[in-house]
Amino acid sequence: MHDSHGDKPGGRVLSVSPADAAEAVATPVEPARPPEVFVTPRVLDQTAFNELAGALRTLIDEANHAANRLTAATELAATPTPVQDQLRESLHLGARMLKAIQGQLDRAEDLTALLAAQEASLRAMPDAVRAEATTTLEESYARLEEAAEAARQRGEEKLARVDAGLTPVEERIGELLDRVETMTHTLETAEVTAAALARRVGRLEERG
Repeated sequence: MHDSHGDKPGGRVLSVSPADAAEAVATPVEPARPPEVFVTPRVLDQTAFNELAGALRTLIDEANHAANRLTAATELAATPTPVQDQLRESLHLGARMLKAIQGQLDRAEDLTALLAAQEASLRAMPDAVRAEATTTLEESYARLEEAAEAARQRGEEKLARVDAGLTPVEERIGELLDRVETMTHTLETAEVTAAALARRVGRLEERG
């Protein structure tokens, strides 16, 4: 015969000593940390943290990329390159061309002075001799004009070749300057973005 206060079907009686109970009360329970939670002195919610972290990563990538390009541009400016060599060669060619043109002008001035002296001498000659000398003088003037025109054409052709050689160099230099300006703008934008992010983090921490 079963006692009216016997075990319930399926039940289990647990015996806990007073010492075990005291230890359980004295030992704090370590709560499980929720996953995907960023903990700071001021707790930020996960969405805000992800947004800030993504913006910072983008900022760092842009700054590194800009720094690398600036370094490359600096090395390009400090190291002789085919572009700089071409520019120097074109400038040297232009200097040689100007020197040659100056030499031709000096020769033309000498010839003009010589012809002027010959013309002055003609006035003192008899008419018959003057007629023959005048023909020679006119021929000399014609040859001088032909030589001057040929020299002018050669000079224009040389200038055209120099201009054609300098144009790609000038365009390349312009491209490099544009790149440096873009890099500078990128770094300035990165600094402004970093300051804005710092202010935003501060506001989020204050709200936390």
